[in-house]
Amino acid sequence: MKGVGLRGHELARSLSMSSHSVLARLSELGVPAPGASSLVDSATATRVKDSFGQYDVATEAGATTPRQSTRNAGAVKPSTHPDTSRNLQRRKQAVPVVEDHQVILARFGSQFLGRPNPLFSWAKANFLAPFERHEADDLARSVGQKMRITIEDGALEALFEAAGGRAFRYRHLASAVVNELPFDTFHRELKNPLVMRTINTWRHQIAVNMREMLDHVRRYSYELTPVLQLL
Repeated sequence: MKGVGLRGHELARSLSMSSHSVLARLSELGVPAPGASSLVDSATATRVKDSFGQYDVATEAGATTPRQSTRNAGAVKPSTHPDTSRNLQRRKQAVPVVEDHQVILARFGSQFLGRPNPLFSWAKANFLAPFERHEADDLARSVGQKMRITIEDGALEALFEAAGGRAFRYRHLASAVVNELPFDTFHRELKNPLVMRTINTWRHQIAVNMREMLDHVRRYSYELTPVLQLL
């Protein structure tokens, strides 16, 4: 981008936010920004700040001091912003398996692309390609070890086949299976029969979410309805 402005990381620092959050917001606004060092022009920086409820719109290049400014009543409150430690901790407690940072970045309060968002963490601002089998296995085993859970090969295979390697579906299903494990034992094992018993219940639960997603598209992006019908 041309013109005087700020680097992505400088803009993030001026907003007291992470570079990932700023890059995600730029993506929502349709502005290509490959990395935190990308130059953001003054007009775009102002749009980003306004979208976060920040009205201190100074965009001098090289700014190093975070600017504290007031937020209006409709702005995202610190306690509900995905960058806050409280929300991240609550998210980890609710869904302990496979923290997908792309999903976290996509969730900005109850709005997505400026519209009411029933999708919440189902919606992703940036495309995340499906995991390969070995990637999903490694990630599940790594998180399982931290939780003192041993995952057998048959369970890993069932998880991957049911979720299709999709990050959020994999996380959501794995969390549902983990919730079926006993909590009063020191060492827990996740086996194929438990995964298979959980899959049918899990599919019924997410059917409601899928209906919300489709209805949301029909309501706010009706021009895409023919595409849904083709799918």
